Amino acid sequence: MNSIETIYPKTIMSVVKADVSNEASVTPAFQNIKLTLGLVDFLIFNAGYLPDIQSVADISVDNGHEINVKGTFIVAKTVAILAEDARVINFTSVIATLLYVPGNSSYATSKIASTKLFEYL
Repeated sequence: MNSIETIYPKTIMSVVKADVSNEASVTPAFQNIKLTLGLVDFLIFNAGYLPDIQSVADISVDNGHEINVKGTFIVAKTVAILAEDARVINFTSVIATLLYVPGNSSYATSKIASTKLFEYL
């Protein structure tokens, strides 16, 4: 398989790993990209946490919502400030569009919220 750089030699790609639920991790990552590469044209965003399948009575929304909702908000906010002209591609889960999947209330609601947030960018 050919890489993007092979097919489009003028394209510069950068892959950055950051804890999306921590603004102190996301902001420096974007600042580093901006200093190193200049303008950010595209952001491909894919963050997610799938908690254990449990009933509503047994779940904690903290982990799933911390990454899937708060993390999405932090990245969206950082992009708006540091890469305002960037195009964002957000990968989410099909569960955000399904009617009901037993035991997935925490994950499903976090992905629905994440998807809706990106509609407002």
